[in-house]
Amino acid sequence: MSVANVFELNKCLDDCIRYCEEHPERQHSAMFGSRLKKVRANFEEALKSTDRQFTQWRMESRDDKLAWKHLAKELRLTQDKLAQVGAVGYDPERVMYWSTKLLIDAVNEMIAYLNERADQIDFASGQAEKLERMMDKATGEAKEESSAFSNYQRFATLRSDAFSDVADSLSSFRQVLRRELGKENADYQSIRWPLTLSPDETVL
Repeated sequence: MSVANVFELNKCLDDCIRYCEEHPERQHSAMFGSRLKKVRANFEEALKSTDRQFTQWRMESRDDKLAWKHLAKELRLTQDKLAQVGAVGYDPERVMYWSTKLLIDAVNEMIAYLNERADQIDFASGQAEKLERMMDKATGEAKEESSAFSNYQRFATLRSDAFSDVADSLSSFRQVLRRELGKENADYQSIRWPLTLSPDETVL
């Protein structure tokens, strides 16, 4: 099922509000004029709010991925350092940054390994602390990304509701004008109606 886009809805709202302002003496103008203005204001605010939340979520998502990438890279560097000094007993398997659960387990194991050998390996203690800090940063970014996504979903619901309010209001107004003026009326035809909103032709 096709759906009217933002441009079509805004253009139709502008046309309908203009019509009501040009014909204030008509009953349907008095009935729908203020309602259409309120719907348009809510629609514009919903679009702006959703766009802001989407941008915030994408930024948090980028920071989240970077934090996990850096952590995975640091784990690989730690494995390489251990290999260079001939250390044994650690897991040398490479873990990709997108496998966060596996990466968390691998880093925790590496931290435990390094702490147990702090007296034997010069860089062990410092490297364990670095991995802990990077792990805290990555998990913190993950929480922020999750929170930003939840906010975006909440605003996306408001956006969807605003779309429905616009579509319902315009469809109702179109039906009233069509009934009272007729499809061939110049005022009716001056409005650019989206085809999906109470179309003039019956679709079989």
